[in-house]
Amino acid sequence: MHSTLVCQKLHSTPAGGAFLAGSRSHKYAIKQKMLHGSYPANTQCPSTLQRTSKAAGFPLDILLPSVNIATLDRPIPTLVSALAASLDSVLDFSCSAVLPAQAPDASVLGLKEHLPQGEGRRAMEEDVNALVEDFACIAGCSEVKCQVFLTRTSMCSRLHVDHISLRLLRTYTGPGTEWLRDPLLSRVMSSALRWGGNPLTDALKVRIAKTAEFRQARVGEVVILKGSAFPGNEGNAIVHRSPEVCDGVHNCVHTRLVVKLDQV
Repeated sequence: MHSTLVCQKLHSTPAGGAFLAGSRSHKYAIKQKMLHGSYPANTQCPSTLQRTSKAAGFPLDILLPSVNIATLDRPIPTLVSALAASLDSVLDFSCSAVLPAQAPDASVLGLKEHLPQGEGRRAMEEDVNALVEDFACIAGCSEVKCQVFLTRTSMCSRLHVDHISLRLLRTYTGPGTEWLRDPLLSRVMSSALRWGGNPLTDALKVRIAKTAEFRQARVGEVVILKGSAFPGNEGNAIVHRSPEVCDGVHNCVHTRLVVKLDQV
């Protein structure tokens, strides 16, 4: 399975990314080297690292100080795609639970209470389990807060930053998360939001929302966001927003099925 990795860097560093490779202990050792300076902060991760496990590759670059968002093209399993395309009669829902990094069991989320029974739901739970394992490896945490939700309303559609360390988003159907394409503009906006909202930052957000260029996650694309609580990242978190799912008169035109993982 082939994947395409994209990382947005805040400094003029070479483009590119890296993949986790080998055992969990090997990945942890790599992470520790990056966090403690064995790998220069403003260079690429070692290009020789190639992931060979079942989970198709996750970006290490998000741990670098110069990177605040990373994306990974990871195909949605066929059964999950079929499930996501058959949700017209399913009511909006949100399920959440804290899952262990090792041997997570997404069935505790209770998706069976909301999604149609069958192989599609089980395949989605397996996909969530794989995401939890790999995200926890990068985040260096023993537990992950997992939320799966179906929505037909706009959520967090104003520009904002997350006051968390690392967050993973994957949209199975509907429009994906949007973020500022220009990393310098994102950094300026993030710094302005550091002290909370005020008339100046509110006006700045309106101006940027109307004039700036945005990048939007594609269906199935894995997005890892770095928030303001990541060590050394206060005032530098990625500025983003949820997509609009309604038209100008509040009629729903999109259904979104999303998984969200937060570092615990």
